[in-house]
Amino acid sequence: GAAYAARRDIVVHAIASPATGSDGAAEEFREAVEASGGVYATLEDDGSAEELLSRIERRDERRAIGPPRTIVSESTGTGAALAGFGVAMLGLGWLGQRLVTRPTRSRR
Repeated sequence: GAAYAARRDIVVHAIASPATGSDGAAEEFREAVEASGGVYATLEDDGSAEELLSRIERRDERRAIGPPRTIVSESTGTGAALAGFGVAMLGLGWLGQRLVTRPTRSRR
């Protein structure tokens, strides 16, 4: 997770529950979040959520260089072409089956 984020310059933010504790796994997660340039904080019952969100927004504003860019785009043309090809193949198969199994008329 942390290496993947670092290779792709992904910032990870985490808001932990007060029950998260401070065992080795929690500490390792905190270090990974902070290494990515993100904010790791424990949400307390004193209503500090808005302060945490403000810290995250301030940190993200410093990283913003320009307007957002599209990372993933979808192209429906390929799917539509594939579906059309599939329907055409079904039609050809149906037509071929009808020609092969067409009943013959007996001549009397």
